[in-house]
Amino acid sequence: MLEQLTSIPGIRDLGLGTPAAIDWSGPDQDWSVAFRIAFDDPTAIQRYLSHPSHSALIESAKAFRARISTFYIDLIDVSSSSEKSTQ
Repeated sequence: MLEQLTSIPGIRDLGLGTPAAIDWSGPDQDWSVAFRIAFDDPTAIQRYLSHPSHSALIESAKAFRARISTFYIDLIDVSSSSEKSTQ
């Protein structure tokens, strides 16, 4: 199923993960699988949302009675920030 998502134009990167095995008492620990999708631009998000592969993923999640939370964020690339002065 995830392979089908990677063929949608505008998806830059796709990841899947489970909770890390750490002792953490932070909020929202009621999940078992997370998907992370990086898009080229907002138009790509709209294309993804209307794509049949996305619809199939949602239906599959419903079959497992999964709780779905969605977050749209603009990431800031801090790795390419200007070098710090050593003076």
